[in-house]
Amino acid sequence: KVVIPKTVSYIGEDAFRECVDLEEFTARDGVGEIESCAFAYCTSLKEVVLLNPRGYLGDSVFYGCTALERVDIAAYSFSYGTFSYCTSLKEITIRRGWWQMIISADSFYGCENITTVYFDGTERQWRYVLGDKSIFDGKVIFLK
Repeated sequence: KVVIPKTVSYIGEDAFRECVDLEEFTARDGVGEIESCAFAYCTSLKEVVLLNPRGYLGDSVFYGCTALERVDIAAYSFSYGTFSYCTSLKEITIRRGWWQMIISADSFYGCENITTVYFDGTERQWRYVLGDKSIFDGKVIFLK
């Protein structure tokens, strides 16, 4: 388990890549940027809590984290492949801390087992974030 203190604001590219014993990652405050592939192929990672509302996630940050089941995240930008091939991912909580949140349509590519997305906003805000072609049709629960 890794809990990042609020004094850390940046996690570099490949920082935890292939840490196969890592099961949980939590950063409640502080971390504003996580670079590409920082947690890619952490195949035992089951839970991610990342709650900096101004956070930026680079390309493929959690790519191939095949054990990842639950994500609780606040970020304004999900880049290409952020959670791609997280094949065990079932539940996502997306907390809106930033009005112009951007989620790339392929951020969750290959995540075919998602059952529920909790979105801290309205349906109108959700359409603004993803447009009308939501990959989460019928799975989103609006918290506002």
